[in-house]
Amino acid sequence: MAKRPKKLKRDGIVEALFELRFTSNAISEVYLGRIVAAIVAIDQTMTVERLPLADIPAPMRRADPSLIYAATLQLKNAAGTRIARVGDNVVSWHATTPYPGWEVFGPEISRVLAAVQRSVEDLTIMRTGLRYLNFLNGDDHLIHGIVDLALDVTIGGKVIDYPINTNYMRDFPTHRVTMKVASPEFIQPRQPNVAVFIDVDVHTDDRGPPSFEAIGSWVETAHNLLKERIFLANKARHSE
Repeated sequence: MAKRPKKLKRDGIVEALFELRFTSNAISEVYLGRIVAAIVAIDQTMTVERLPLADIPAPMRRADPSLIYAATLQLKNAAGTRIARVGDNVVSWHATTPYPGWEVFGPEISRVLAAVQRSVEDLTIMRTGLRYLNFLNGDDHLIHGIVDLALDVTIGGKVIDYPINTNYMRDFPTHRVTMKVASPEFIQPRQPNVAVFIDVDVHTDDRGPPSFEAIGSWVETAHNLLKERIFLANKARHSE
């Protein structure tokens, strides 16, 4: 089997993110300030803004399952290439285009995790997730449409070649992979020069979250699983 490259010459990653969901009996107003200060220390160009959900009282957010893990603050660096979102029970770290490569993004996740661990007392991990969103096209990735993916969807025994939007899931011992593939017709807002959208989310839903000591190993495995899904989906051969 040919060795899988570490990175494509022109990747299609428009956003990569790591998310940590947690609970704590500590006072959120106290540890939120600590988390923000610790993340700003990672990148001094970060600026902080309140998100709209910050206007909803905390007791209401905690009582609503759809809001309990919602972010209330956003931090963005001066270049706009790194974003952190923070809430009472969530911290996420985002890299936007151009994707810096795992040798940069992986250590950044480790620094954010260390900042959270220092900032929040009595922390219980509820969910971890690593997610990559990709826009693929013909010029950069030899992908002109769904037919160029190693994915066949059939109706009545016939492989369909018209616009589709499909999801599938695979389970591993400590990871679950949810993969979404869509034709550009299903992307809102519509994006120019995009043939296929691929969203790969590796997470711990129904798998059980790792301990804080094991998160580093979990993230590395998640990244390997995620990269395998992307390369297996592509029929074309890639070079470094």
